[in-house]
Amino acid sequence: AELLNGIERPQQRRDKKLAPVKVFVSYAHDDNQTIRYKDELITSLAYLQRMEQIEIWEDGEIKAGEEWEKEIYEQLEAAQIVVCLVSSSFIASDFCWTIELKQALEAHNKGEKVVIPIQIEHSGWAKTDLGKIQGLPTKPISSYKPRADGWAEIFEHFEQVIEEIQQKQRGGEQFI
Repeated sequence: AELLNGIERPQQRRDKKLAPVKVFVSYAHDDNQTIRYKDELITSLAYLQRMEQIEIWEDGEIKAGEEWEKEIYEQLEAAQIVVCLVSSSFIASDFCWTIELKQALEAHNKGEKVVIPIQIEHSGWAKTDLGKIQGLPTKPISSYKPRADGWAEIFEHFEQVIEEIQQKQRGGEQFI
């Protein structure tokens, strides 16, 4: 136990029987910078994946021959956390804004999911319905120097949200 405590908390070993929290990542495809930030997000949360605390899904996992829209809806429905990588392109994307975000916010407002906006850049998102939800990090990730500091802030808060969801799962409650 002493050796393992240096790698993971004792609480995490007790919680292994819980299914990983499902995380859906929503982002604009027409923005190469946002795609790079999506990859950085996944890398920054890799520890939580390795510890089987979370299972991240993003549409880059859709395989050839699969119905992409159906797969997105199924994964969005199954997710307990929806991460929105908010940029001007995200706000401009009809699919991100009117389909993915709309469905996620409805579930969030019912307490069925947690929506976590991650601000990539200044975009005016705080003036939208999404702006009513506390975003991460405290300033746009693009303004962190080094950017790893912003991802560390996100990781810390993400870990807290995962713990809250798992506590409710242990108590037999629905996701949130």
